[in-house]
Amino acid sequence: MAYLWCDRLIFVLLCGLIFVLPATTAGVEIFAGLAIFVLLVKKALGLVSACRASRGFVLSGFALPRSAAVVSIPVGVFVLVCFLSVFLSVAPDLSINAFIGKTLKTALLFFAVQECMTTRQRMTWFLRAALVSAFILCLDAMWQFYAGQDIFKHHVLTEGRVNASFNHPNSLGAYLIVIIPIAVVSVFSWAEKRRDLAGERFARIFMGMAIAALFIAVMGLTFSRGAWLGLACAAIVFLLFDKRTWFAAVMTAVA
Repeated sequence: MAYLWCDRLIFVLLCGLIFVLPATTAGVEIFAGLAIFVLLVKKALGLVSACRASRGFVLSGFALPRSAAVVSIPVGVFVLVCFLSVFLSVAPDLSINAFIGKTLKTALLFFAVQECMTTRQRMTWFLRAALVSAFILCLDAMWQFYAGQDIFKHHVLTEGRVNASFNHPNSLGAYLIVIIPIAVVSVFSWAEKRRDLAGERFARIFMGMAIAALFIAVMGLTFSRGAWLGLACAAIVFLLFDKRTWFAAVMTAVA
């Protein structure tokens, strides 16, 4: 039972992490640290349970499915190489701090995501948390464009470019490169749901299109050419792999 609760808690913490990602670095560190801690607790519980069942020390609590091992093994090799490079560094104290605080933490966070994002329902809720967070962020950016200052961090509008809670407009544009394709995919996903009534489906599509338009408008207000280039590349990928999105992909690439 505790093992399952740890799994659910990791999922909740990751949703919290993606929600606060645009707003606070401290919040990201807190949620990431707690998710990693709960992951280690979960693995320890799995190891203890396996040892009790076999009456000996086994590593089945750390076993990975074959599909997960395809990605996990290269990540593990990368972490090992980074660890070995610490001993060759001219500043070992700085290198070990960077290894623990960045490389190892990022790898463990990757394993936490891999560990709990195992169902379509969880992935859907995770993406919903990201979209809600991005929607609030874009409203903040629109307010910054209108009032000259954002709500959360009181960043002043500079040269007519919005950055909301990010430190630079290019950072906001880079964030929206990831979010806008998710919003577009959500619109097409809602359009294909046959179980919904026609009116409900239309409302979902209209809401999704309005949110995607808001995201694109905010990206335009960043005046970040690199962000538009990245979004155009994403649109081309959509066009190549999903023919249903050809219109949106072409319009985005042209823009």
